[in-house]
Amino acid sequence: MKAKELLWELFTSDKESKSYSKLLDYMKGEDSVVEVDVPGCDPDLRHLKSTDLARLLTLSILEWFSWLHSAGWSLNGEISSDDIFLAPLGHAKMKKGKMKLLKRCKVKRRAKDMNAVANVIQGGIFRSGDIPYDIQHLLWLLRHFRSYYANLLLNHSSLLNESANLFLIRTIPQRLRQLSKLDPAKYRRIISKVPYCKMDQDHWKLRCQQNQYLMKILEPESPLSVQAQPTLAPPNGTQPPVALQISSIGPDYDNNTSGLLKFLWDCYWNIIDYSVGEVQEKKVVFPQLHQMFSVAFPQVICRCQKAMLMENELSHCMPNGPSFRDILK
Repeated sequence: MKAKELLWELFTSDKESKSYSKLLDYMKGEDSVVEVDVPGCDPDLRHLKSTDLARLLTLSILEWFSWLHSAGWSLNGEISSDDIFLAPLGHAKMKKGKMKLLKRCKVKRRAKDMNAVANVIQGGIFRSGDIPYDIQHLLWLLRHFRSYYANLLLNHSSLLNESANLFLIRTIPQRLRQLSKLDPAKYRRIISKVPYCKMDQDHWKLRCQQNQYLMKILEPESPLSVQAQPTLAPPNGTQPPVALQISSIGPDYDNNTSGLLKFLWDCYWNIIDYSVGEVQEKKVVFPQLHQMFSVAFPQVICRCQKAMLMENELSHCMPNGPSFRDILK
């Protein structure tokens, strides 16, 4: 499709817009965020997740601007929630009257558009104030937009359902394991950006203790028998107590990022073996496993995606075959 034809496809006339709904009207009475119980966690610890509708509309808006920019045009940030119209199936449009604001797309104008998109998504879709961690990361990328973020935005973890995210939990550690042998320097640069690996109270092994199922993977021989307890530092004071606590947990896993990635890999393949009761069914386990990770390690997949993008490695971890819109369904 030529750029001019594409541009006209993105906008709708006043007459045509009568069959569309404004974004705020489309979301009226609909939840954008729900709370779900997390298997293995205390019942009071719940996971915030975006609804299918919220993810679909977020993706539709991002796709609309992706097409606009690829056609060589920008709105220079001159948009609000009231400007977004949605077809019954969720496809985004704008009225043709907005075309008078179009300017040739440049880096700064594109960044202004993305900042405005973040405001539209937060104010028009996630209005409740409680925003899931993965959506928070997406909003951060939009507000700190760089041109090389474009592919990541449309493939971001926050736009996928739990099953599709489990694909990333498998492929990201797999690719990083390959890189550790093929390009150790690149591997080290990527893993330096992965959170929860500093030797402090936020360390990934300590975070696992919030979930009995994750601890069963971490301590398969004696589940839950080794818990971090306050440990006195040695007389010379060279090692803080927290480091001793961390070292007492999961001795088969290194205390660094490599250990976390190995743990994610093992969780993917072994969670069914260590699950009990209602989470034994495979169709239930995979979505719930993503919920466990989202509570134990918020943003870990999002941050891995961004780090791998910076090293031109993200394409090795993304699904082939159906489009992301198909995966959302």
